[in-house]
Amino acid sequence: MSYSDKMIHCALRYAESGWFVLPLIPRGKRPLGSLVPKGVLDASRHEQTIGTWFQGTGANLGIATGKKSGIWVLDIDGPVGSLVWWDWEAQNGHCFTLAQRTGRRDGGRQLFFNYPVGYTIKSRTGVMTGVDVRADSGYVVAPPSVHPSGKNYVWEGKVPINKAPLKLLELIGARKTHKPTSGAQNKTSRSSNYGPTVRAGLLQELSSCPRGGRDQLAFRVATRLLELEKTGDIRGGQADEIVHIGLTRCGYIDDPRKERGERGFQRIMSSARKRIG
Repeated sequence: MSYSDKMIHCALRYAESGWFVLPLIPRGKRPLGSLVPKGVLDASRHEQTIGTWFQGTGANLGIATGKKSGIWVLDIDGPVGSLVWWDWEAQNGHCFTLAQRTGRRDGGRQLFFNYPVGYTIKSRTGVMTGVDVRADSGYVVAPPSVHPSGKNYVWEGKVPINKAPLKLLELIGARKTHKPTSGAQNKTSRSSNYGPTVRAGLLQELSSCPRGGRDQLAFRVATRLLELEKTGDIRGGQADEIVHIGLTRCGYIDDPRKERGERGFQRIMSSARKRIG
């Protein structure tokens, strides 16, 4: 499949899911002005338009964020942003949702969340050091686009988009637009299948993780599973079991390097337990 065909295929899949897309300059992040003079305002889900944009142009692929597409994105840049975000999750709980790795050579991730009903979220920079928000009137570069570094944007496994916790909405400055109706259901309690559902998703995410991001992802998965053990959502001991299965499936356990394999697994679990406390 050619680069253009791959771009068109992915853009149409995104459009089918309800996301509005737009062409960006090749290996860049700015809108391709000759095709979308109004930038993100010209984002579309129209099949013929998408085909014209990406056929033979070498364009990168952008996704409009905000109410328009029903999503907002937390943009975590580089080592500093990652450390700040890990610290926030350690104190407030881990966010399990669709994520992509950007092409930054020093690391970069973007977490996708459902746009919450009854809220307005504006695009903002610096909600935390190295952490930005892409929401209303914004956009993000999406796989399989090519970063200026030459690396591709890639999804981190097949994980569904989830809603953000209230603490995160407060952090990013989300504003309520109306009060919930009296008939709205109060979902403060978790269903009985919450733990198994999250556990299954984490296992799938780790099992499909490519080389280069396994240690980082395994640490996040282990920490989340240990949290579920503490709250009683999954039984004790399952964190070790699930992480080991996931690392086996993605080839980590059989990796001959001394920092991987069983030794790496034990190191990851030890670090996760220290983080949980």
